[in-house]
Amino acid sequence: MSIKSIELRNFTVFKNFRVNFSKGINIITGENGTGKTQLLKAIYSDTQISKSKKYR
Repeated sequence: MSIKSIELRNFTVFKNFRVNFSKGINIITGENGTGKTQLLKAIYSDTQISKSKKYR
């Protein structure tokens, strides 16, 4: 699976956020409290939802 982009609206610290990922490895950096972990949680949640839909 490859994630090309993610868009978050009204999700934790993100009011309106969109990021496009490059092929290969992407590095997420930032100050404390800026949403790095929340971004990873959103990606994880989406992959789990997609996986459960696949096996229904």
